[in-house]
Amino acid sequence: MCSQVLLTYAMPSCHRIMLSVSTLLLFVASCCAIEIDPSSKTSLANTAQRVGERMWEWYHGDLPGHIPGRFEGGNTHWWQVGAMFGALIDYRKYTGDTRYDESIIRGTVHQAGENWNLFPANQSTAAGNDDIVFWAFSVLSAAESNFPNPPPHQPQYIGLAKAVFHDMINLWHTETCGGGLRWQRNILHEGFKYKNSISNGGFFQIAARLARYTGDPFYAMWAEKIYDWSVKIGFVDEKNWWVYDGAPGDPDHCTNINKRLWSYNAAVYLGGAAFMYSYTRGSPIWERRVNGFVDSSLSVFFENGVIDEYTCWIATIPCNIDQVTFKGYLARFLSYTAHLVPQTADRIYPALATSAIAAGKACPEYCGFDWREGKYDGKRGVQEQLAALEVIQANMMKFQPIDLIDDQTDNQSEKSSAGGIIHGGGSIATELTGGTSRDGRAPAIEIPGFRAVTKADQFGAGFSTCIFVASVIGTLVSQ
Repeated sequence: MCSQVLLTYAMPSCHRIMLSVSTLLLFVASCCAIEIDPSSKTSLANTAQRVGERMWEWYHGDLPGHIPGRFEGGNTHWWQVGAMFGALIDYRKYTGDTRYDESIIRGTVHQAGENWNLFPANQSTAAGNDDIVFWAFSVLSAAESNFPNPPPHQPQYIGLAKAVFHDMINLWHTETCGGGLRWQRNILHEGFKYKNSISNGGFFQIAARLARYTGDPFYAMWAEKIYDWSVKIGFVDEKNWWVYDGAPGDPDHCTNINKRLWSYNAAVYLGGAAFMYSYTRGSPIWERRVNGFVDSSLSVFFENGVIDEYTCWIATIPCNIDQVTFKGYLARFLSYTAHLVPQTADRIYPALATSAIAAGKACPEYCGFDWREGKYDGKRGVQEQLAALEVIQANMMKFQPIDLIDDQTDNQSEKSSAGGIIHGGGSIATELTGGTSRDGRAPAIEIPGFRAVTKADQFGAGFSTCIFVASVIGTLVSQ
């Protein structure tokens, strides 16, 4: 079909050529959009590979003269590399594609910081707690998926996550709002006076994941504490299961809450609740919370079955380069939830499937942001690629094994006849189920304001067509 249509554009008329170029641009977007079969792991994996390759074009950290673990230039932020690494760690788990391993290890080690707490000196005046949270999610995913560990003398994943956790304990600020983390760490930033859900929800999830990975109740205690504070202060509304953005701590003591709803805020609390459900072997309290967040997220952040950042359409200004990525993290943690709390899977996976189909239609070569109409909107950037990758590959979680846990013995079992109750988490490892990441050691370095921590289907034909069409456009434009 593509070749038949192209023959009609070989006419020499200038008018026809001008019309042909614009028409061909639209044609590329429709002819070369990705058709995804969310029931096929091959289809999903091939699509994720293609979207991931386009995303990686923005990363130059492996090249001489460039910085590992950093994007460079405008329209990118440091924390987004951590988010991208987390997505690619999941991509490896789902597909077995190891092409990014060395880059992720090199970038993570380089950004670990001299105190091995994911707070490098080159970010000491800029990074907020929310930024560090996404790097912590990345190393936690690495530990939980048995991603290749760095050499023994270098920072280790679980040790990095623990160091972030202990730093955040020291930053728990009780003088305003009765607790909570500030958004920013630098007192010169306006965000220093603001306490927000992404920082505190991220801290909550870090604690929950460490509790599950290590089995240490100290982390679980802090997860409970952070969650309870979030409800008490009003950031988490358990009536509607909405998660609000945050509030000024100074001088309002979090009484003037910004009630905008962003998908990534819901995502981090949902994910943390799912890990706590798994850690507690199916606590009814955490099951109720998980179900609340799932139902609310599927209601608020999906339009006609497609995941969407609805606040972007009601805001007075367009979404920025951070907000473009948010729905990707919701997809990630919805898939984690479906795995850790399997009784939610029948609600989650259909929504992820329709979202992946829509995202594919918005990805002729690069991916757009607005997937609601199932077509490319002309947007392009690493953030759009990241969001699309997250949503597409989240559908592959359903192909991962789910362990059964025997309530009497806490032994892992492979068959339901063993008397186990499904609590999930088979491909999200812990120290007791094959996780190999350990603390590692780092020098105890004093940093002002911090406690020193010792961190004990194939696309060949379709893609060729896209390249051919693009070359025709170039020929027409040059005539």
